[in-house]
Formats: sequence, structure tokens, C-alpha cells
Amino acid sequence: MDHSTGIFQESLAQAAGSALWRLIGWPLRVAAARQAMRQLAGMSTRELADIGLMRQDLNDASALALGGDPTAMLAARAEERKRRRQFGPFPAITLMAGRDVREALARQD
Repeated sequence: MDHSTGIFQESLAQAAGSALWRLIGWPLRVAAARQAMRQLAGMSTRELADIGLMRQDLNDASALALGGDPTAMLAARAEERKRRRQFGPFPAITLMAGRDVREALARQD
């Protein structure tokens, strides 16, 4: 067996081990995601709003594939709402122009 064949076999073994580990861990990840969704579903609308979520976000997250992790989607939605609270409905314009745009818009109201 030459060196390149040994490296290939080692890489193949590592890939197979990694795939096996993901397969074995899948039920645990699904159970953890379901537990998190149950906890969030038990929160009041006010509590959800405190962490930047809405009830519809939970409905959307529950529509993900069984193995999908809803935390990334929920975190992105909460971050987007946080950004909108900080910078208003047009964050790109506000970020580019800075405080001057916000002050001009505030004077128009």
C-alpha cells in the first residue's frame, strides 16, 4: 500500500466515523429541539416578546424538517427585530448615514 492510498483510506474512515456520529446523535438533537420548542410554547406572548419572538415564529419553526434545528431561525428573527428597534425600519440607510438620517426623520414626525 502506497502513501496516498493510506491517506485516502484514513480520510474515508474519518468521514464514515463522522457520518456515524451524526446519525447516532440525531435522535438526541431532535429531542433537544422538541424540548426547547415545548418550553417556548409554554411562554406567554409577553415573555416571547421580551426575548424578541412572536407566537408566529414558533409556528414557523415547528414547520421545519424533523431534524432541523429551529434555534438558528428563531435567533435570526429575534436579532432582526432587535436591529429594527435600534435602527428603525430602514437599517441600511440608517447605518450608512448615521444619526443625521434618524434626526431628520424624527423632525418630520
